Amino acid sequence: MLGEIGQKYEERLREIKKLRSKSTLEEMRENQKKRASKLPEDAEKTLLNIKGVETEKITFPNSRSSSALVYIHGGGFKNGYASNGYWLCTQIARNLGMTIYGINYSLAPEDTYPAAFMDCVKVWRKLLEWGVDPGESSIIGTSAGGTIALSLSLWCRDHGIYLPSSLILSSPYIGEGIEPTQYQIDNDAILDYRTGEKYEYYITADCDDPYAYPVLGDYFGFPFVALFASEKEILKNHSDKLDEILNRDGILHSYFIDKDLWHAFLNSNVPENEKYVAKVIEIIKENYQVKGASL
Repeated sequence: MLGEIGQKYEERLREIKKLRSKSTLEEMRENQKKRASKLPEDAEKTLLNIKGVETEKITFPNSRSSSALVYIHGGGFKNGYASNGYWLCTQIARNLGMTIYGINYSLAPEDTYPAAFMDCVKVWRKLLEWGVDPGESSIIGTSAGGTIALSLSLWCRDHGIYLPSSLILSSPYIGEGIEPTQYQIDNDAILDYRTGEKYEYYITADCDDPYAYPVLGDYFGFPFVALFASEKEILKNHSDKLDEILNRDGILHSYFIDKDLWHAFLNSNVPENEKYVAKVIEIIKENYQVKGASL
């Protein structure tokens, strides 16, 4: 059961959901920028242009250049910014001495598949060229960012590129035909459900492409995966299906389900989320390797 802070947070999410239904895409993007959390005073931010992809590099006094925490934001492939993950990523990076790289990838409908995930591939490959150790690094993806993290990892594995030592996924979308329950439709505080609606990002994707729809992929050679979902969100069954696939392919992973929180809750600064952030820190630390996961 949510405490007072959690209840107020959820009420605010529901208000934002109502406003979003009446807003243009430009208004949604502007409002998303305004809601970004602030960086701690001891954090230093540098804007990078990595092969045309805007990337926010954030360091703390104890940050190691060899240890990257790559953050891929959500937003239905058409909204969102790296700054959406400031609160979550700074908790992790400060604790573990990591350097944050938040990717502001290309958004739909201006740029459709495969633009977003290939932007992230470009950044990851460049970080490796700069000397980032995949064994000391992790990729976090929330919602659509979780989808992109899976796409990136499948592509890199297939092309012989080192993967990070862990993937942290919060409420990823993995493909079509995975339907929510009526309870999830009625109780999701963030996402609307419309039968038959397709994300604009996918208008240029082939229906049998596993990089577009990770439900179609195999996961042999993957690093440790930590999966987080809410009982009350319409993408919960996507996480269930991914859990099933990871079990099928023998991939070490953990699956955490919360009955009170909401879609992509890892980003939320509420007391009920503290145990999950602590678990993420523990998982990343436990899965440090010498050279990361590779073929």
